[in-house]
Amino acid sequence: MQRAQSAMEYLMTYGWSILIIAIVIAALFVLGVFNGTGSGGASACVALSGWQCTGLQLYSSGALSATIGEVGQTVTITGTACSSNSTSPAAFNSMPGVTVSSGQTAQLNFNCPGAVGQIGKAFTGSIWIRYNTQYRTGIEQMIANLKAYVASGGTGPTVGYVAEVPITVTNANTVAGTGSNFQQMIYFNPQNSLYTANEASDLGNIRFYQGGTELYSWCESGCNTISSTNAVFWVNIAGGIAANSNVVINMTFLSNTMDYDGLYAGEAPQWTCTNPSNTMSGCSTGQYAKFDNGKSVFTIYSNFAGLSLPGGWTSNVGTVGQDTFNVANRIIIKGGGSSSSHWVQVANTTGISAPIIGEAYLTTNAATGGSGSYQAFSLMDGTNSLSHGLSVDLFGGSIQYGTYSAGGTGSSTPNLFAWGGIDGVAWQSASSGTYYYNYTRTPFTFTSGTYSSTQYLTLGPFSWAASMTSITQWARARAYPPGGIMPTTSFGSITG
Repeated sequence: MQRAQSAMEYLMTYGWSILIIAIVIAALFVLGVFNGTGSGGASACVALSGWQCTGLQLYSSGALSATIGEVGQTVTITGTACSSNSTSPAAFNSMPGVTVSSGQTAQLNFNCPGAVGQIGKAFTGSIWIRYNTQYRTGIEQMIANLKAYVASGGTGPTVGYVAEVPITVTNANTVAGTGSNFQQMIYFNPQNSLYTANEASDLGNIRFYQGGTELYSWCESGCNTISSTNAVFWVNIAGGIAANSNVVINMTFLSNTMDYDGLYAGEAPQWTCTNPSNTMSGCSTGQYAKFDNGKSVFTIYSNFAGLSLPGGWTSNVGTVGQDTFNVANRIIIKGGGSSSSHWVQVANTTGISAPIIGEAYLTTNAATGGSGSYQAFSLMDGTNSLSHGLSVDLFGGSIQYGTYSAGGTGSSTPNLFAWGGIDGVAWQSASSGTYYYNYTRTPFTFTSGTYSSTQYLTLGPFSWAASMTSITQWARARAYPPGGIMPTTSFGSITG
């Protein structure tokens, strides 16, 4: 009886140690340490106590993606590394802080240089992270051993960043928040000496993060050369900004050999062309809109790529036919120069409601002969009536904005038939709106016209007695900022 009791005490005392040893031995077999082959080419990851490691994906470049979990405490991960043995790596790839609470997981990317090779090649080593806890910072720890097989070609996920700048975005409106998926304008000077050493030639290595989450971003202008003094990015802040509050996002510089990925980070369609001013003859095959992700950033968006109207757009052409339109990596509308009644209208078919902003990037040539009216960009209710919309009008040698009717409702500036830029109309309510030209605001109050609860992005219609050509590169709808005022941005110090 005493001997049996001693045996039971032995098992209770050393049972957990034996179990742990058995698990480690089994893991080593899986990793192929004893037979050098692994388990049928299946990647495996054995995490140290307190950590989890699953979902390995190894690329031929040596980039490794893994799902990492933590058990026991909340950590903020600020760097990743990979080594071919248990020795601490010489350097870590910095990353925006990713906070992982006990029981949660996060997908992390590692750079394993020793893993570079063809599909099927095996890599055995360890992965490391740098992290902070509530009490300590800068902890560097090996968290798992792995044997992974190259399963995919290509560069794989981006690993780490070179530098980052925190940007505080403040909504000073004390009553209204922005709502979710708010499109925030971010502009800065690429020639700022603090940034130039980190910038790719087309700013394609810039990403935006909120915490550990990458945000969709789209470079509108100043993004084809670092010689620009003003770059404009639009960033979709998924969670929005509450009234009288702020959020912090990070403008992150990856290696300056990186480019836009066309998924989270994109740019306006013309900037990938050899000659951005002529996106038809100045664009080689595959250049136009190569990195354009505007649909992920804006409420409605189209770049009119190709030679036909994209889905979600329709045309309406008058019977006289002297005004025409065609699609060629843009929308081209031409006035026929006749005194006869004729017109062209190209419209999106997705209805929008106030408050919202509609905009288009367009250029026109100087009109010749006669007079008439041309609505460059409008929000219209679909009735094809010129009095049923909010528009930017060219009328008899001047520019007008507001509602189209005899006399109009906006002010006029002579001799603005030839111009180029971003025209927009903000539909604020049933009785008020704002005209935008390159983001300069001119509010107005409706004095005539009929408005339904739904409007549509509209190019045209023409109603012409003069010859003129209008070219629209892209059109979009975006969120109306609280009180009509874009939240402000404040840039912090660059680190890295």
